[in-house]
Amino acid sequence: MSTPFLLRQLAAGMGRPGWLWPVPVAVLEAGAGLVGKRDLWQKFAGDLTLDCDPVCEQLDWVPPYSPKAGLKETATWFTNSNSVGAKG
Repeated sequence: MSTPFLLRQLAAGMGRPGWLWPVPVAVLEAGAGLVGKRDLWQKFAGDLTLDCDPVCEQLDWVPPYSPKAGLKETATWFTNSNSVGAKG
């Protein structure tokens, strides 16, 4: 799952357009360096790969949602909860 995939799925679940503009990674990294956030950029832009198959097999468990469905459900819940757009 890529970061753009995650962002687009969450946006769709919130009923918002998932517009992402292609920007070269070098430009983003340089910008982070200019504002003194190179360490934060490294954490944000680094790869994270998870494989839950071994755990699922060992526990004989099947996730109740696909990643896409789970992200949509989460974003929809978040949008509908009192934490978004709640008035005073």
